[in-house]
Amino acid sequence: MLWFLSSAFVNGSATENLSWKGWSVHTGVAQVVRYTVLLYGVLDLMVSVDQKLDSRIQSEAKRKEPGILNLVKQYNNLCQEIEVLMSQGYAPRGALKPTMIDREGLFKLDVDDDIWQDIGLQDGPDTASPRWLTDHKVQEGIRLLLELDRCIEEEDRLQKERCTMRNG
Repeated sequence: MLWFLSSAFVNGSATENLSWKGWSVHTGVAQVVRYTVLLYGVLDLMVSVDQKLDSRIQSEAKRKEPGILNLVKQYNNLCQEIEVLMSQGYAPRGALKPTMIDREGLFKLDVDDDIWQDIGLQDGPDTASPRWLTDHKVQEGIRLLLELDRCIEEEDRLQKERCTMRNG
């Protein structure tokens, strides 16, 4: 029945009262049905476009994957060479070895992954790395401080909810 109504409205053949197999549909209800059918059509179109876009992104990522993995391999080889040079004493004072990139989790990156760290990219050889970047205790302190902030926010939300329940 919905197909019949949608084709009637799309073709513009809806009248004041539309009847089908003994059912009478008033114009107001017919307009609601028309807009519902149009909305479903738009949603189907959006889902179709989204699926096409998603498949396009996946196919492009698959196409670029060998090149990206090759770059990761080259980078990791350079990291190993830097580590050898550092062990032989050829590195400047305070230099840090770069972290190698794990190929397994490369395409499932998280905000805290090592790939985002800019260790060793300071301006000069005597420039000390920031403690938030090199000191594990400072990094753990930052994580704990962020967790404390979330706990305080949750406590505030619970206090507001408690007041609302008492007064409501």
